[in-house]
Amino acid sequence: MRFVRRIHDGLQNLVSGLAIGPSEELFVADEVGKKGGYVAIYRPGGSMPVRKITDGIETPERLAVDSKGWLYVDNCPHTACDVGGRSGWISVYAPGSTQPARRVRLEYPVALAIDPSDNLYVLNSYRRSTVLVYSPGAAKLLRKITNSVNHSAGLLIGSP
Repeated sequence: MRFVRRIHDGLQNLVSGLAIGPSEELFVADEVGKKGGYVAIYRPGGSMPVRKITDGIETPERLAVDSKGWLYVDNCPHTACDVGGRSGWISVYAPGSTQPARRVRLEYPVALAIDPSDNLYVLNSYRRSTVLVYSPGAAKLLRKITNSVNHSAGLLIGSP
């Protein structure tokens, strides 16, 4: 293994999530502070952001990108996190867009994963752990998995 690059340009405070897009662009979530945050996008091999997404984002924590380039950003406003509850949302962006196509409201999302069919899996861990499965683009809730999901902390989906 060898060191490839260091990225610090375009980042301000607390990097909280990374994802690689289908064209090998790098998406980096930066929480910034109590009100704010953004996702910086870097070209393959680049160390300067080519754009930043701020609309629809407040304290981004996790990222996922599907095979078509749809970006999913988990948001947790500090006001919700500070009072012990965790009502947040996932902002969904079409490829190349900086405006959210939709928002999916959730309580306590702790992990995101994409399957080979581009369905979004969200581990939701408030009160009782569940896995919510959404169609590509998070357009529709497909199913809710509750069996054998107690106290889970992450998701990983392998190849078919």
